[in-house]
Amino acid sequence: MEQSIVDATSELMPDFDWTAFPGAFGVRCRQAAIKALAQLDPPFGGFGRGRRHLLFVGLPVALYVSDCPHLYHLVRRLRSLSSLERPATPDVIRDVLDAERLPYSVLAYALVAAMQVLHIARLPGGRGASGLELLAPKGGALIFRGLWVSTSIDEHLASHSWSFNSFSRSVDGVLSVLNFYSSASGSEAARLAAEDAHVLLLVARFRDGGAQWVFPVQLFAGGECSFPANVEQEVMVPPFARYFFEPGGEISSRLPENERRDKLCEVLQRWDLDMVQEAPPLLALLAGAGQPSTTLKALSVAPHVTMRFVSRIEPALPMRDLLGAVEQVVPTEQSRSRCLMHFPKVKERTLACTRDWKDMLLALNGKPQSRGGWSSEDWPQLKLWIVGTWSSWEPQRMKWHNGAFVCPVVIGSNGWESFQLLVNGSWSAVIYPSAIDASVWGKGWTVCGPDEHSHGKNWQIGKVRVEKTTPGSRFMVIVCLNRAGAVASVRWRTF
Repeated sequence: MEQSIVDATSELMPDFDWTAFPGAFGVRCRQAAIKALAQLDPPFGGFGRGRRHLLFVGLPVALYVSDCPHLYHLVRRLRSLSSLERPATPDVIRDVLDAERLPYSVLAYALVAAMQVLHIARLPGGRGASGLELLAPKGGALIFRGLWVSTSIDEHLASHSWSFNSFSRSVDGVLSVLNFYSSASGSEAARLAAEDAHVLLLVARFRDGGAQWVFPVQLFAGGECSFPANVEQEVMVPPFARYFFEPGGEISSRLPENERRDKLCEVLQRWDLDMVQEAPPLLALLAGAGQPSTTLKALSVAPHVTMRFVSRIEPALPMRDLLGAVEQVVPTEQSRSRCLMHFPKVKERTLACTRDWKDMLLALNGKPQSRGGWSSEDWPQLKLWIVGTWSSWEPQRMKWHNGAFVCPVVIGSNGWESFQLLVNGSWSAVIYPSAIDASVWGKGWTVCGPDEHSHGKNWQIGKVRVEKTTPGSRFMVIVCLNRAGAVASVRWRTF
């Protein structure tokens, strides 16, 4: 999994790694990171090439399994697609997900991208958790999903999933989830639980019947020994999936005990599963449904359980193609474009050439640039190097000209460039602004250094919404000294 992330993000430039910027994490996040024995600055040691799985897989999946409010907003918006009065085109889906200017399409994208990476880790295995065993250290052969439903089951919603779905690898886990939702005051699930007390329990196989689309994620909730991961033992199914049920396999808790047992044994034998191990908890659940519930504490009446067995889980064709795009040994350009983690290659930066230097000096035209009383005949003791995105942060020596240090910069394909200054070419003596992406057109920053505390704080030519630049345009960076010979100002202009 780590290697697939490194390969897919090989073109990701280090200066885009916001996780390494000072202040990228809030106080509470830093406290949690310290509690987890992470490095202090930045938390988790940053997301370097060998740790990007934390950002691109761990973070979105952790948001999913931690029951955060963002998850419920996303799930509610995805489920609302089932009641649309217009076709669910890509633009319509995006409008629904990003309603009220809250871009939940980003979280949906991140979760599907994480599933792609997990699917890569599973290959070339084709059965269920093959290749993902480390993410599923415990649990049986069956997985369970419990839903509070009305007395009359909506067959479309029962068999068609519009959102990401969670299954549990234990009966106790699914009961824990049902109890959580029945206790959520004011929710639709709590209303159904109170009024109808009807549970639809879906039972599927962890390693067969389309289980290659079932992804174990329990360890992302904090580890197999932490709550609720150790109880729920969660697995995740992608959105827009269909559940195909075993014919004649529905079992109701209102059936006579012998009939319930016979139906369950028939299905388990058809699935070639161990009757002694798998049947007792299901029979106990069906039998206990007729008794006053101690597990579902929010109910005042005994629940009615309808159990259905999922013979096959099949995502919609576009979702299946999206997840399957990573399966090709030699990826085509089309399949590569569907790998959501694959960042496009950034065009190479343009280094200033001899002509740029000559044109810059000609534009200066002998005019003094210093604001600290330095003349063209004065020579400071320090020397300055400039380091920036256009040279992959390789130092370039600046030229002392008419009482100031100058250097030409050619804007690359991104339309902006960032830089810092090195005193005498040393990374232990960096000159930098007090703010991130400081602009000559912005306020609220001062010149800092020279010291070693510059990480993430750069000047930026062409800052979005502040300064308009185009690829290929040329700027001269002008650095002036004060009377004491220290850097006093940094500015730039076109030439």
